[in-house]
Amino acid sequence: MKHFRSVLASVLLAALWTPAMLAAQYPGAELIPPYEQVRAQYVALIYREVLPVITRWRESFDRADLKTLSAMLESDALFSPIEGWIARNRVEVTDSLRPRLSRIHGYIPRPYDFSASGNMAYVFGHLGYALTDAGGVHRDVRGTFTMILFQRGKTWRVRSYVEREGEF
Repeated sequence: MKHFRSVLASVLLAALWTPAMLAAQYPGAELIPPYEQVRAQYVALIYREVLPVITRWRESFDRADLKTLSAMLESDALFSPIEGWIARNRVEVTDSLRPRLSRIHGYIPRPYDFSASGNMAYVFGHLGYALTDAGGVHRDVRGTFTMILFQRGKTWRVRSYVEREGEF
């Protein structure tokens, strides 16, 4: 029993001294902000970088500017509008946007969620616009969108853009 007590006392003393000793070996450790703070600062920084891309995307829809929209896409981009079909690369997406852009009016994306990791960013939000079908019939579209952006160098491009219809 005496041996057990001495071992226990040694373990307790080591447990108490070790954090202090480790902290003494790493001066300035108390200056490193907690992970949550660093993560929040990173996400805010990336959001500031991505917000102009989202704005340019919206403005290009409003102006029916196919050239700018196409240049904003990754070569392997994915586009799925409210109707649910999918275009799977920059050429297909551009070809599918060509007849569609002139039929969309008042496109308004409202981002509600944003996250980022490494060179990818994720935007989720509500959207609304007026859509004229091939027969000239107008309808109001309301739903959600998800946009995935990818960064190459300092340039953010749209990797995926998906719309889904539904009231909000």
